[in-house]
Amino acid sequence: MTTTWATHTVCSDPGRHVDLVRALPVDVESTSAVARNVIGHFGTDFVDLQAAQRDEVNLRFLARILDVDQDRLPQPLDQPRDPQTRVAGCCRDHSVFVVGVLREQGTPARTRVGFADYLVSGRRVDHVIVEYLSAGRWIRIDPEMAPGTVSFDPADMGAGPHASFQTAAEAWQSCRQDPDKFDRYQVPPGSGFTDAGQVIRAYVALELAHRCRQELLLWDTWPGLGSFNADLVDRVARLLLAADAGDEASNTELAAIYARYGPGRTVTQLSPYGAPPQRVKIEPEPTSRRHVS
Repeated sequence: MTTTWATHTVCSDPGRHVDLVRALPVDVESTSAVARNVIGHFGTDFVDLQAAQRDEVNLRFLARILDVDQDRLPQPLDQPRDPQTRVAGCCRDHSVFVVGVLREQGTPARTRVGFADYLVSGRRVDHVIVEYLSAGRWIRIDPEMAPGTVSFDPADMGAGPHASFQTAAEAWQSCRQDPDKFDRYQVPPGSGFTDAGQVIRAYVALELAHRCRQELLLWDTWPGLGSFNADLVDRVARLLLAADAGDEASNTELAAIYARYGPGRTVTQLSPYGAPPQRVKIEPEPTSRRHVS
């Protein structure tokens, strides 16, 4: 299973921009800095994101993100960009960028979906980070956080249900054991969720999707998402944690659940800006891997 994470998904493949990616440094801190250089968080990094640029938050494929970046500045990815001309994205996109670079270098890497306690004081907020395999250990990093901006090392942030970042499965199990903890989790503005329990259930489904190599957007939905009731989420959360502990049988069972309840090839894409829902394909048209000068 480990070797699977060293190969690209349709989202992490840089496509025709492969030479730009291969030119980047091999250390994760530098790669994270480049991700922040190319992509700005739509909610915090832009003074006034223009309407024409808002659809960039829906660029689910790294190759497409790099298309937009290179149209604006056809230069190496580590050359400084004007912050207001970066590609608009979010934590998921920073993470897919770093995962794409690591996989291109042959390093097993994957995105993790969950909740962070360092973005909003006193709350756990939905978030996506990166895990990569080094010397037999999965190391969690937060590409959005520059060194010194948080109280921990964002290049090796630790793991576990009490860490600064919890996976969605860890969050669900924690709240099932103590329902009062649901109050600590923030409901994403404009998400349509009415309580934290709904949020965490949906994010367990998203964690499953990313585990099954479909790095969905945080505002993707699909008919099978409604099947993730408390009993199914209990099962999926247990299996996700068992898979994290190295149980390969759990990975097989998770794949079967996702094949039954996952979106297949299309999702309904919502919008953090309130745009009408769109039915979209989650597989891109093929692109060549030619050099981009």
